[in-house]
Formats: sequence, C-alpha cells, structure tokens
Amino acid sequence: MFTVEKLREYISSSPTLNKDDKQVLNGLVLQYSHNEIFDLINRVDEVKYKIYLLAFCVDLSLEKYRCEEYIARGSVSHVFKCRNLALDKLFSIKVIFNWEQDELFVNGLLSEARTLAKLDHKNIIQAFDCGRCEKFSYMIMEYVDGQNVINLLREKGRVSQDETVNIALQMADALNCAHRAGLIHQDVKPSNFLVGKDGIVRLCDMGLTKEVIQLKRRSSRIVGTLYYLSPEQINGNQVDERSDIYSFGASLYHMLVGRPPFLADSVTSLFRKHLQVDPVQLIVVDNKLNRRLCRLVEKCLQKDPRLRFQNFQKICNELSDIKQQLKDPFDIIPKDNK
Repeated sequence: MFTVEKLREYISSSPTLNKDDKQVLNGLVLQYSHNEIFDLINRVDEVKYKIYLLAFCVDLSLEKYRCEEYIARGSVSHVFKCRNLALDKLFSIKVIFNWEQDELFVNGLLSEARTLAKLDHKNIIQAFDCGRCEKFSYMIMEYVDGQNVINLLREKGRVSQDETVNIALQMADALNCAHRAGLIHQDVKPSNFLVGKDGIVRLCDMGLTKEVIQLKRRSSRIVGTLYYLSPEQINGNQVDERSDIYSFGASLYHMLVGRPPFLADSVTSLFRKHLQVDPVQLIVVDNKLNRRLCRLVEKCLQKDPRLRFQNFQKICNELSDIKQQLKDPFDIIPKDNK
C-alpha cells in the first residue's frame, strides 16, 4: 500500500531530486487521499511531476529497481531507465499502469516479453523478466544507450545514405531472424529501430508481433502505424512476411528523403495512397542516391506482395552488395549480371 508517509520518506531520501522538486512533490503528496496514488497522478498537470510519481510507483513496487530516467512514452506504455540495485546494472523497464490498461494491452505486453525470449539475436532487444503488480504490468529489458531513428530524423532531417544502409542491413537481419522463427512484426517503422552508441542497431517494440499461423485469416482490425502500413493490412487481408517488407521499405524511404512515402490530410486519403498511388521515385527526389538502393526500396513498396522481395534473406544479400558498392563506387555491375 502506498501511504503518505511512505511516499514522503521516499521523496526526501531520493538522490535524483533537487530541493525545489522535493518541496513541490511533498506538497502534492499531502493532497494524496484514500491511499490511491493514481487519483493524485491524474490531478497533476505538470508532466515532470507526473513522471516522478509514476517512477515512485515502480520503485516502491519493485524494490530492487530504481528508476533513473524517463525514456519514452508509447500509446499506453511508459519506458524508464532503471538500475538493478543488487547487480548495479542498468536496464529498461516498460510499464503499463492500471488506469491505462485493459486486458488486451496487458496480454500484449506479456506476449511481447515471451516473443523476445524466443529470439536470440544481437539486433533484437532482449527481455529478461515480466510480471504484474498491484498497480501496473511490466517488462524488464536490456538498456541501450542511444536513440531511435525517428529521433535521428528529427535532429538531422534525413539519414545519410551510408548510415541508412548500415541500419537497414542490421534491421533486415533481425527481421529475417524473426520470420525464420515464424513471427511477423506488424509494426516495422523508424521509431522501432534503436541505434546504440556501440554501433549496434536493435529492433524493438514487438508488442504487435504474431505467429504466422495466427495471421492466416482476414481481419477487420487494422494493426500497425499509418505511414508504414502495407496495403494488405489496410484491406484486412492475410498478412505475412511480405507485409513487414513493405513497412521496411516505407521506413527506408523516410530515412533517405526525410518524409514517409505518402503524406495526406486525412486517414482515408493516406490509405487511398497506400492502396492506389505509387510514391515519387527516390531518384527523382534525390538524384545522388545509389540507383540500386532506390530499386531495392521501390521493390519493397510494390502494392502486390508477389512483386516484392519474398523474404528478408534476399534483402540482406542485396544490402550487403550495396554496402560494398558504396565503398567501391566503380563496382557498379550487379552480381547477377557478372
């Protein structure tokens, strides 16, 4: 139970809070009634103090962890950098709090943890534990010091061709691993490509991942992110590995030119473009781009899944050749033609 006394004691002893923040938070906690911390959190307007209180919930429930930094917010989840006090090691914790969750989201989080546990690959984020507390559900993951590609795009406008190929090759290898294990990601996008300062790129947010056998049917529920959705996801048709390939192509397009393949004023118009309109050719947007790379992206973005690459192994092979070609620009003849 979170009592006023316990919270005030925790705030006073916190090494990460300055004097002014401690004073504000102690004042807020004095308003805390009926031993229900979420009543208080929902009343707090300033985001900084709301995040502090969310972190306190985690720390007081999982006593061997201490939240050190707020990393990101998902549609229903929060991610903190935390330290395991026994191991003195950093982890990430993904949390869905009770007032934001229903069983669909909780099951999705626990399913994501089980999915990650099945996949042992350096380019896929690792999960170490998951569970449910009185106040929230959680998953403990490896901590990666770095940032996702969408933040890189916000900083730079676009990602360089060489860096795009490097990121793409690692993500294609990760998705190839997932597909060989019979899993479809369903939400491939730049914000799920996590670039570490160690140079390793990791695929994350596997919450929508499903086994292929579960997807061998039509669905009326659209799953994924609008700018990167495949036509078959929009239509509710059968989804397979090639749907991830379309989303992968849309992500590369965004990285190379600084915007997704399609923009629109409404969801209906955006869906129509995914279904009926070809994106502006990359080489038209930037004629300095490698032609072979442009063709790879355009093949991924074919409306008809039969016209796309049929698996990520072929994409890995092609990207490896492109990477070598970028190092040696005079080697311009595709291997198939040699």
